[in-house]
Amino acid sequence: MPLQNPQDVAAHSALDTGVHGVGGSTVASLVTAGKTKPKLETRAMSAASGDVSYTGYGFQPTGLIIMARVPGQAYASIGASEPALGEQCLRTRGGIIEHEAAIVHLGETPFQQAVVKTYDADGFTLTWTKSGTPDGTGDLHVFAFK
Repeated sequence: MPLQNPQDVAAHSALDTGVHGVGGSTVASLVTAGKTKPKLETRAMSAASGDVSYTGYGFQPTGLIIMARVPGQAYASIGASEPALGEQCLRTRGGIIEHEAAIVHLGETPFQQAVVKTYDADGFTLTWTKSGTPDGTGDLHVFAFK
């Protein structure tokens, strides 16, 4: 249904320029200045526990959002971290949503789980814990912020 009321049209146009009072030029300058970087990473579910560095972000992040899943499996997680390296994620398990003190949790049993170890000059390092013998490859849709 098209917008008919002039106030609705004006309000809709204002929303198109940004979110919550942030103008489109501000949003564009944050992206072009390298303040945020989306990137796809992967994790072999059979990989051993340990630290993994992720690079190529172009800056030292101060926060992350990671949406993760193993294609073909019914499990997924979305996690966030903050400058003091605290992190939390929500994960699905058999149709139930659970909370974890981790940034990524892939699978149920067996699984791979990660916490943020450090924010590095060109990315970040995750400490992975493997439980059991999971298989497949996890997709990590990372949004790094400065």
